[in-house]
Amino acid sequence: MSGADTFDLQNNISGDQLAYDIASQYDEWAGLAYEARKQWADVRNYVYATDTSHTENNLNPWSNSTIRPKLANIYDNLTVNYQYALFPNDDWLTFVGHDEDSSLAVKRKIVEDYLKTKHQLSDFYEVTKELINDWVLTGNCFCSVSYSNNQTSDPLTGEDVVAYTGPVINRISPYDIVFNPRATNFENSPKIIRILKTEGELFNDVNESPETNYAADALALIQRDRGVIKSLPEDDINKSMSFIPDGFSSPSQYYNSGCVELLEFYGDIYDPETGEMLKNYVVTIADGRYILRKQPLSTWSG
Repeated sequence: MSGADTFDLQNNISGDQLAYDIASQYDEWAGLAYEARKQWADVRNYVYATDTSHTENNLNPWSNSTIRPKLANIYDNLTVNYQYALFPNDDWLTFVGHDEDSSLAVKRKIVEDYLKTKHQLSDFYEVTKELINDWVLTGNCFCSVSYSNNQTSDPLTGEDVVAYTGPVINRISPYDIVFNPRATNFENSPKIIRILKTEGELFNDVNESPETNYAADALALIQRDRGVIKSLPEDDINKSMSFIPDGFSSPSQYYNSGCVELLEFYGDIYDPETGEMLKNYVVTIADGRYILRKQPLSTWSG
């Protein structure tokens, strides 16, 4: 069981047992959010419904099942108004420094122009629209910021050139993040984020994105398992394994899908046996059993 603001291990802090504990904690917290997620699904069904057969109101005695899209109209108005409130014009962003000295006006202008350029090149507006959509439908929206260094090939010379370098905002689906509902606040709560990647994407992360610090030996184990499991009959896989990630009906479907489920834990980890506390750590596990990375958070705020 986890404390309110820390993740208290049931087993030792080292080894693959940590991965099992994080996977178990994800399932527990996701279970606590079941009712909330059911309500989100109901709201979405009503907003996008074309007749009562798509909603919980599908047992009415009337032969006419047509509905008036009033909720869809409210949803459209809310999203449009939120977008206009956030981005009323192209100059919506203003940088206000600590010092209002007029001599710093040029520097403030440089900062504003830099940020506007990054917003335009990194799909900031499109991702923000997705966050607004989450806010209207679920009452929550989550995102993170990462550093991107994308390169592309020049069609004329064939040389690799930088397409974009800088910060990127990443939407986190409300369905893919869990945290301790007993925590004092969201900031202090440990969090676990679910990410689904293809095997190729994970391979590229390990070999071409050193900033992720994913362990190559863990990737080798993940690939080894798939090579063995894919050669087994479907019934044997389902009988011998109980790991079924969200969105998959059976272990065999998951392991043959070409996808890898990652769970990223963020927060404090406490080992009651040794008294060791890992402050502000990120731990990424794959397949609910392998640790891809375990390190302190590299952000300046932790």
